Amino acid sequence: MATIQFEKPFAMSPEEVRAGIEKLGQSLQQQQGIQYRWENDDRVVFQHKAAKGYIQIHAAKVELEIKVGMLYSAMAPMMRSKIKEVADKYIT
Repeated sequence: MATIQFEKPFAMSPEEVRAGIEKLGQSLQQQQGIQYRWENDDRVVFQHKAAKGYIQIHAAKVELEIKVGMLYSAMAPMMRSKIKEVADKYIT
């Protein structure tokens, strides 16, 4: 099992960050079958057959941790790169 950790600073309001995460979650749910839920206003947990993890909103950054299953662990570097690309699109 591989773990991907990622932090992204932001200048948006927390509400805008939440809206971006929600939009991303809906998109990934439709396209990839990822299941997600908000635990509170600042934390989303998600899971998929390949991985599970969370997104935590802090005062000026978003923290992401994904635990990738054994079959997909070799793809972790590529996944991290894609996550950064998507985060740059939805969170500024």
